[in-house]
Amino acid sequence: MSILKPDVSARTAYDETIDMQIDFAVCADQETATTTYNGLKEFIGEPKTAEKTTNVDSAAYSKYTVENGELYFVVARIEDTVLYGTGKLAQRSKMDELLGAIHY
Repeated sequence: MSILKPDVSARTAYDETIDMQIDFAVCADQETATTTYNGLKEFIGEPKTAEKTTNVDSAAYSKYTVENGELYFVVARIEDTVLYGTGKLAQRSKMDELLGAIHY
């Protein structure tokens, strides 16, 4: 079952050397991006064992992160685009560096 709507175009980048994956989606409009973002955020949830979560929501930008044991999750939305990243917590700085480089 896919949580992406048909009017979403997505691409995936995976680095197996550090076990990090980033999915990037361009949506038909901001409403579709918000729906996609909310679906991914719900998919991640806030595990009872989460050590740390952050949440930023505004009209044009949203970002949600979860640190859970050895894993790190991030969902971010800018206007009509959505990014979903997963990886090992030990590699968080590399993911944050990449997201910063593309202004997420």
